[in-house]
Amino acid sequence: MNRIKKIAALLLACVTMTGAASPAYAYTEKYEMPVSKTQNRSYNFRQDFTLTGNYADDLITVAQTQLGLTTKEAGYSEDWCANFTADCARLTGMPESIIPYNYSLVAGCRFFYAYLLENCNATVIEDERDVMTGDLVFYYCPSSDFYLHVAMVESSDYYLEGNITTAKGREEVVRSKLGYKFGCYIHDRHIDTTESGHVKRFYVRPDYGRPPVRYYTDPDPINYDPPERTLSYKEPVPSCGFDVCWVQCILKRIGYTDTVNGIYDEQTRDAVSRFQWDNGINSDGITGRQTTEYLIEIYNDLYLPKVYSFSTKQESYYLNTDMYFGAEGENYNSIRIDIKDSSDNVVYSAKNYTPDTPIPASYIGKGTYTACCIMTNRYGKSVSETKTLTVTDPPPGKPHIAVNDKGSSPATFSWNSTEFTDAYDLIINDSDGSICASVKDITGLKRTVLLKPGNYSAYLIAKNETVATQSDSVEFTAKRPVSCFTEDDFYAMICCGDLCVKSAETPRLAGKGSLTSQKWHFVKNSDNTYSIISCKTGQAISVGTTSAVTLSPVSDTVLQKWIPVFTDSEYLLISAYNNAKVLSFKDGEADLCSSYDCAADTVIIETIDTPHCYSLTEIVTPNNADGCAVYTCEITGSIKTKAIPYHTPDTPDSPDTPDSPDTPDTPDTPDTASRLIGDVNRDGKISNIDSLLILRSVVGLTKLDELSYILHDVNMDGKLTAIDSLRILQYVVKIENDSSVGKTVNIV
Repeated sequence: MNRIKKIAALLLACVTMTGAASPAYAYTEKYEMPVSKTQNRSYNFRQDFTLTGNYADDLITVAQTQLGLTTKEAGYSEDWCANFTADCARLTGMPESIIPYNYSLVAGCRFFYAYLLENCNATVIEDERDVMTGDLVFYYCPSSDFYLHVAMVESSDYYLEGNITTAKGREEVVRSKLGYKFGCYIHDRHIDTTESGHVKRFYVRPDYGRPPVRYYTDPDPINYDPPERTLSYKEPVPSCGFDVCWVQCILKRIGYTDTVNGIYDEQTRDAVSRFQWDNGINSDGITGRQTTEYLIEIYNDLYLPKVYSFSTKQESYYLNTDMYFGAEGENYNSIRIDIKDSSDNVVYSAKNYTPDTPIPASYIGKGTYTACCIMTNRYGKSVSETKTLTVTDPPPGKPHIAVNDKGSSPATFSWNSTEFTDAYDLIINDSDGSICASVKDITGLKRTVLLKPGNYSAYLIAKNETVATQSDSVEFTAKRPVSCFTEDDFYAMICCGDLCVKSAETPRLAGKGSLTSQKWHFVKNSDNTYSIISCKTGQAISVGTTSAVTLSPVSDTVLQKWIPVFTDSEYLLISAYNNAKVLSFKDGEADLCSSYDCAADTVIIETIDTPHCYSLTEIVTPNNADGCAVYTCEITGSIKTKAIPYHTPDTPDSPDTPDSPDTPDTPDTPDTASRLIGDVNRDGKISNIDSLLILRSVVGLTKLDELSYILHDVNMDGKLTAIDSLRILQYVVKIENDSSVGKTVNIV
């Protein structure tokens, strides 16, 4: 075979055999035999075979025993397809006059073919349908006058051949259906192949002395293939092979013959004829296409496994239950249950399944699946049936709902976590049983809801994709909200997330800053509500005639009263005018929200970390431009700086006192001077020079004294920055700003 590759012979897949050429075409002259003894490597062959004395059968038996034998294992050092055939003949003990194995010639296919015909009384088989076990097949390319290969005929369907390159990249002994398809180059670089008919197969029958008969005795048709050709009895050589065995096995099973031997003899012909007559087929005793189709139907009924029934106890399972399958059939050796997803991928396979054995649904998870029952016989033949099933979450566990103190507003509901739950729905009914509020798809275990004062009941629904479980109902009374603050006035920033409320005609959200317009004065009223007044405009946040919220002059109306309520870690500002509405900011503008779900309407009062625990520890004068002083607020141990109003209390007139004894002279009090805030150089006016001095101080070119430092901090933030310089320039060019530039302060 290596020589074949050297001349670029093409190894292809096997196809149906072509007709053989005549002996005169393949061999027309006597060859001079070079003196070179063929290689003998039979001593490296496997010896675990039994001989029968029938040389044709024994040749195939020896060759079958060597399947998979490699060049290295055999020990050949040249192309060895002819060597292999000769060594197989040697091990049968047949005379060398039948197949030569000790002759002095090159062990090439050409010389082997010629020697068989001239010296061993071998004959060429004219009709490929007459090929029998023990025949030899030679591959010949007339265009190149080259013999490519030799193989042994195991049956009319299969050849045994040595020196074949396999997928592993090594030469081995193989068994192939109809042999490999070879090709070779001719002079114009065109490839001639067996498929095109240009590479011929010559079938040669050695002179075995008696008809070469391969006896097959296995009565199970599963070991053979149905015929793909016409089978017939014909003298002197009838059809033979594994396909004949298959026909005989079927006929034996249904009572038409007792023989299985692989030979289409007279007994087989007569059995086929009777079968044809009984089934309305032309009873010519020849197994053609129609007869074969009838026999295949009988084979399927008799030998293939059958599924009588395949069932699942239910079509839908919960994730925490077991699946059960029932299966009945015949001619099967094992059952396998394959469960496939919608993409036809096997997600779970139960091999050697025993019907009604539990399979946990958790093995495959939630989804829609196809369960496939595959029944296989001991030969690997199988049939299957399918069922569709679904796996879903089981019902969630029953939740237990509780409400804080069963009497407050906002009402805070809490519940336990339940298995197999995707989300919760909170349903609140008023006193007449109608739904007054519902909060859907809650993923946590707590929810605060703002309600008008009144009597209510509530329940919870734990749900997943398919089912839901309802809790018991809990009754409660919602009272008027109570402020979470007990202190008097304080100052704070009202924020939503990263934005803070800024005073204008209508409060609106803006980026956080330190301007007075974002500071609000919370003034406590006698009814424990609070009015919220802008430190910038002096106006109060008011509820309008609609849901809109505006700024209006301070009055004692309930429309300006708010109840701060602390929920978990944040605050609600509830309108005292309508206890079920909260201050909200839709699209950045102030509004009243009537939603029962308060999560989206929460505001943050930034100056209060925890209610009920702030105290003034230090007040530093003077007042800033808004009449507010800077103080330090102690909140839960932390120190923060806030802005609050600073008012010096009026001192009552003291009563007349009797003359007192002379007292020592008191020291002179310091002089007090009036200064303009922003007059950094203290020349009695504010100009761009003051702005420049601040900038020079910021970059380190000028050092201001302590008094100038105080006078330049026009925005009262305790820092010397370019913002103070900018505020002075705005004052000079008469642009309004929130600083204290131009105001007078008394300096001691």
